[in-house]
Amino acid sequence: MNLRQISIESAESIKAQITEEEVLAALKKLGQNGAPGPDGFQVSIIVKCWYFMKTDIMRVVKVFEDCGFIDWRLKFTFIILIPKKEIVEEVKDLSPISLTGIVYKDISKVFAERIKPLLHSVISPHQTAFIKGRQILDSILVDNECLDSILKDKNPGIICKIDLEKAFDNIKWSFIDQVLQAM
Repeated sequence: MNLRQISIESAESIKAQITEEEVLAALKKLGQNGAPGPDGFQVSIIVKCWYFMKTDIMRVVKVFEDCGFIDWRLKFTFIILIPKKEIVEEVKDLSPISLTGIVYKDISKVFAERIKPLLHSVISPHQTAFIKGRQILDSILVDNECLDSILKDKNPGIICKIDLEKAFDNIKWSFIDQVLQAM
């Protein structure tokens, strides 16, 4: 299998030590006034108080770099149901909001920002979902055009609908590691 690969320099840049500047820049790219974390703080508060909170936050980042995991207490997520209207009569009248730890989101954002410039070199040009500038509906439109063409020209053919709803419920991490190392 010919996998697209990134350069050794790019791989090293992903693994480089996380800097204070990266952490702050990633914080600023997160939604500043979105749902607060389980601690009740919004990202904007952390950014405004960065000058005295940075030491503790960078300590958490350093532990993550050294150990390869984030403290379980920082990964807690609480789901809160916020009413969409004044009188709640059904569950659909509530909107779930996920309250996730900001430091946890920030570390993830740092890596997302590091990987973003490399995506074009490893993602197939045929991938349509989850890539900036591409739409998930593009492939559906192409499928529809193919179907219309087959029907219009009265060509025989088979159309298969594959349900991928449960396809990603289980992940074999050793396989992911092998693919990423190959790339």
